[in-house]
Amino acid sequence: WQPLVDAFFTFKVKKFRFFLRVENLAPLLTTRYYYLAAGYPIAQTGVRFGLSWQFVD
Repeated sequence: WQPLVDAFFTFKVKKFRFFLRVENLAPLLTTRYYYLAAGYPIAQTGVRFGLSWQFVD
């Protein structure tokens, strides 16, 4: 059993949208290291963010 824990946050104000996603929080919660298959470890914790802003003429 391999826990995969992600967190996602998004907010929108009129025509502006922002998101923040933290992927694979499991290594921060435990001391064990997990593998997808023998010799192929699960990716480390990562952060993705982005924004979308719709401009008007």
